[in-house]
Amino acid sequence: MLLDFTKTGSLTRLPADGRLFSGAYTVSEAWSRAIYNHPSRPDGIVFRSRFDPAGKLAAIFDRDPHDWAVKGMRTWYEDLSLLAQLIRKTGMALQEFVAVAVTMKKGPKQEDLF
Repeated sequence: MLLDFTKTGSLTRLPADGRLFSGAYTVSEAWSRAIYNHPSRPDGIVFRSRFDPAGKLAAIFDRDPHDWAVKGMRTWYEDLSLLAQLIRKTGMALQEFVAVAVTMKKGPKQEDLF
């Protein structure tokens, strides 16, 4: 069971408001922990994205992995049309990343430091 906090009135029953998902992470983490530990043992929550309030996100709790079955999974690079849709919708872009290896000069031995 997923608790859906995107429905009208769902946050006021806690009582809470939109800051639960758009405010400080410490607040949302505390609520998440409380919901996780609730006796009804929900499997996770559905909530609004802080970056795109029209979008819905799901946080799945790490309970028993046998309770869930993966029906399908894609990565963004397996479906470039999906990636293009996401870029158009969010206005974001991909940036090339170059990793550089740096060789460190040999320093003093551990025993010489202390």
